[in-house]
Parts: sequence; C-alpha cells; structure tokens
Amino acid sequence: MKYTYKFHHILSIKEHEKDSTLTEYNSAVQRFEEVGNKLYELLKQKEDSQAKQITKISSGLSIQDIRHHQQLISHIDKSINIYQNLVAEARLQMQMKEKKLIEANIEMKKYEKMKEKDYENFLLTNKAIENNLMNEISMQQFLKAQVNG
Repeated sequence: MKYTYKFHHILSIKEHEKDSTLTEYNSAVQRFEEVGNKLYELLKQKEDSQAKQITKISSGLSIQDIRHHQQLISHIDKSINIYQNLVAEARLQMQMKEKKLIEANIEMKKYEKMKEKDYENFLLTNKAIENNLMNEISMQQFLKAQVNG
C-alpha cells in the first residue's frame, strides 16, 4: 500500500509561503544594512569634515571657507537625520518580516509534525493489516492441515 499524505497540497503551500517570507526577510535585512552603511558613511564624513575644519581653523581659514564648511556640515546633518529615519523604518520592516518568518516556520512545522504522525499511523495500520493477513493465512494452513491430516 502506497502512502499519500492527505494535506500534501496544504504543506506545499505552507512551504512556498515560508520560502517567500524568507526572501522578503532577506531583502529587508539587506535594505537595513544598506541604509545603515550609508548612515555610517555620513557620520564618518561629518566627523572627518569637522576634524578637517578644526585643523584648518588653527592654521588660518577665511570666513568664506568657514561658511562653506558650515554649509557642508549642515547638509550632512540633514542627510544624517533623513538616514536615521530610514534606518529606523528599515529596522521596523526587518523586525516585522522576521516575526512573519517565525510564524511561517511554526505553521510549517505543525504540518510537518502532522505528516509524521499520519505516516506513523499509516505504518501501524499497515502492520496491523499485515498481521491479520498472516493470522488468516496461518489459520487457513492449520485448518487445511487438520482436514488433510
């Protein structure tokens, strides 16, 4: 007797959902990393610009250059604020996708566990049927030996 799982179609759907959720999660992680790296670069750029400005001020710097550096730092600050918001949003998205992935994994594990139990029941049922057949064959052989003997 061949084993067929009655919820095979549902299990394959759950596997597909888990795989697509995993892909979404990986994309969210990648987006978070990209935005985080850009924020880091901006913070580093600001730090370098401030250090450069301090060095130039100590050696003498025109007011025009000071204004230019202040505008540059102001622009970098605005970009940093934007990227801090983007990082927070990307983190939130990543956490939501992670939660969804965990739920999909749990759901799939439930169906896999059900399949395992169903297969165990299938094996037990087949063993019982096989034992009954063996008993019946033994009984028929015994009766045949009694009749012939």
